Amino acid sequence: MNRNIVYILVGVPGSGKSTLIHKMMDEHTTIVSADHYFMRDGKYCFDRQQLGKAHASCQSNFELAIKLRTKTIFVDNTNIRARDRKFYIDMALDNDYEVEILALPVDVNISVARNVHGVPAEAIQRMKDSCDLEFGKIYKVTKTDTTVIGEITREQVGF
Repeated sequence: MNRNIVYILVGVPGSGKSTLIHKMMDEHTTIVSADHYFMRDGKYCFDRQQLGKAHASCQSNFELAIKLRTKTIFVDNTNIRARDRKFYIDMALDNDYEVEILALPVDVNISVARNVHGVPAEAIQRMKDSCDLEFGKIYKVTKTDTTVIGEITREQVGF
């Protein structure tokens, strides 16, 4: 099928968002992520005070990908709450993209061990608890509805 689609990943740090993207991507894929803002000479240099700028940069990169009519766009942020996803969903739907949300399964202990950002267990648990979607589900988003269309397992993510 020849369609334009946006995949919005939902998951805590270390849940396998980037791993899954690299399994799914092809030559027509663009990945947007606030993490890209913190990359300096191939090293991740997080600065909490720059988080707003990082997300603004991610949104600008998303707008550009939409404008260029990129076939497949992945939004690789935690996207835990609806307000985190709203910008991407609205812009995608307004530009005739299909939208799917991949809410990755979460095991706090595995995520703590795997996350490259050093996010502590308590913070990961808070993120998990505050998510407004059910983890391990795939959602189809339209202008009028969000529907579960499938499930996703840790094995599918790659761990």
